[in-house]
Amino acid sequence: NYRNFFMDKGKGFSHTIDPRTLKPIEHQLASVTVITNKSCARADALATTLMVLGPKHGLEFANQHKLKAYFIYHKEGSFQESFSNKMLNYIKN
Repeated sequence: NYRNFFMDKGKGFSHTIDPRTLKPIEHQLASVTVITNKSCARADALATTLMVLGPKHGLEFANQHKLKAYFIYHKEGSFQESFSNKMLNYIKN
């Protein structure tokens, strides 16, 4: 979402649509990366799911389902990052 969005009257709109509201997502999450050994399509679908859920609920979902996920989000004018527990273990090894 940090690259794929459009501006209208000074407001940014994400290209990611929340299926619950049928509107663009509105939170500070900029990017999610998921690593899986299943397929690229599965990784992409999971990353989109986590993007829709947002930084807090996406991280909770990733941890609950033992996903390797990396989150980048906007905070106080800069990019911050967080990792699911499985991703942290993956990085350490």
